[in-house]
Amino acid sequence: MNVPVPVISLKDNNDTITKQIVDACYNTGFFFLIDHGLEDDAKKMFEYAKEFFSLDLNEKMKLLNTAESQNRGYTPLHGELLNSSQIDCKEAFNVLSPDIDVAKYWPESENIPSDFKQNVQKFYRSLHALGLQILAHFEKGLGKESGFLSEHHKNHGPTTLRFLKYPTQTEQKNGAGPHSDYGTMTFLFQDMVGGLQIKDKNNEKENWIDVVPVKDAICCNVGDLLMKWTENKFQSTVHKVIIGANRPERYSIAYFYHPVDETVVGDVTAGEYLKMKLDRSHVTRK
Repeated sequence: MNVPVPVISLKDNNDTITKQIVDACYNTGFFFLIDHGLEDDAKKMFEYAKEFFSLDLNEKMKLLNTAESQNRGYTPLHGELLNSSQIDCKEAFNVLSPDIDVAKYWPESENIPSDFKQNVQKFYRSLHALGLQILAHFEKGLGKESGFLSEHHKNHGPTTLRFLKYPTQTEQKNGAGPHSDYGTMTFLFQDMVGGLQIKDKNNEKENWIDVVPVKDAICCNVGDLLMKWTENKFQSTVHKVIIGANRPERYSIAYFYHPVDETVVGDVTAGEYLKMKLDRSHVTRK
């Protein structure tokens, strides 16, 4: 079963974009963005992701994502548990803001292009700028003053760019367990392999609906903190990734857009909420 996730063009007029985005956030909490201008840059990032994950495991483990790394670096296969009942079958590599860069969490292998770090950081900054545009639509659609959300995101804070690889499996496996995202919103670039599913909130039984990839689109979704911020008007929908039997390996690139740590949302600060979630889900942080 496919889900009617709306496809929103950033070439449309601003009022139309705002209405479409806000309607999607009230309903499924998911929407696709097209005509965003980052299509070519994203293709380069997928090339980098394949080169990174092809490195020898010993090289990648030098960059291990631990509590000390503050969510930078490499998470190995089976190193994350987004849902307590199912360990995830994926690898990941996380990058934080260029403004708080730590050199030791970048690969130094001769098998990685010399412009890897420079272009990944450029892509990070481009996504941050796009995020501010989308926040402006949120503010307008919610009837809030300019800066209601964006003032808490102008500094990059813990916002994370993440490369992901889901390897081929001979039988169906859990790629990423059922979860909702933690921050304000997520931008997801994915190949055409598929596997992303969202939970149908309108069905009493547990029913999962396929989100079919749209070529060159960014799949966007609401995070937990934005749901809290909007007093549950916007929906942070539970989703997961399934690796189908004998499917090609799947790559995706996620940008988890977070407010700065000291931002108070409801009964928690953004930093406290993120730390709690990461400590629970990452085997390498325990």
